[in-house]
Amino acid sequence: MTRYAARRIVQAVLSLIAVSIVIFLLMKLYPGDPGSILLGRHATPAKVHALDLMLGLGLSWPQQYLLWLRLLFAGGLSGAFAVLPTTLLLLALGGGIGLAISVVIAIGQARFPGSWLDRLTSFLAQLFYSFPSFWLAALLFWWLGIERGWVPLVPPGFQGNQGFGDWALSLVIPVVTVALTTVAGWSIHLRAAMEEALLSDYVRTARAKGQTERRVVRRHVLRNALLPLLSIMGMSFPVLLSNLIVVEGQMGMQGIGGALMGALYMRAYGLVLNLVMVVGIATVALNLLTDLLSAAADPRIRFG
Repeated sequence: MTRYAARRIVQAVLSLIAVSIVIFLLMKLYPGDPGSILLGRHATPAKVHALDLMLGLGLSWPQQYLLWLRLLFAGGLSGAFAVLPTTLLLLALGGGIGLAISVVIAIGQARFPGSWLDRLTSFLAQLFYSFPSFWLAALLFWWLGIERGWVPLVPPGFQGNQGFGDWALSLVIPVVTVALTTVAGWSIHLRAAMEEALLSDYVRTARAKGQTERRVVRRHVLRNALLPLLSIMGMSFPVLLSNLIVVEGQMGMQGIGGALMGALYMRAYGLVLNLVMVVGIATVALNLLTDLLSAAADPRIRFG
């Protein structure tokens, strides 16, 4: 396990280096001169040249990349990491609720295949799976916030009289959005894994020993079906994180998405670089954690 973990950590570090290079090149290929953009209508050739020199834009691209990395390690990521806990909280709450609902739905579908419950949950899963996250968040905001008035219309931090209750209610829409999008995908994969497990020899042996169907499903089928679901969760985390960032920016929340939208609006491209790098670090870290958990649960992975 130690050798496998060390190998995966090295691969994660190499992935972060590749991500940083791609992010830097994409920002460099963005049209327009940063000095002219930052100065706006006050831009003059002399001011633009002086600002470009101050920003280090007169250096070669490799030198600019190394300078950016040095600033990152010198504390440039501290401001970007400050808004990460809110995003991770929303991801954990929405993913946890979605996982619990997915397990319940998959158990019902596995125990009663072809029933009205199976058909209804399969239809709803396919329906929510096809919904864009930003559209679903807008629909929930209209229904829960505007029509019902159950959630605040103003995100936390914009009103001085907001307490813990208002802060908690403001998390409802992004958490529900993440939960519904995770249920749609995870329940489909978990049901397929459970259907495959139901046909295995150890399930037939458990039934032959006289165990109840509920015990067979929960003790044998579900436990073995959760391992492939763990891999699916690891692969879906980048998509969930990107969807959540869009929803945060859409609702003006104080997470990665809200900070990224504000940085783009203020044209603070250095902060944009740092925020996108934090997203890359979080994505690689979540994938690394998923691989390590999968290897700990199934020794065949680390010896494969």
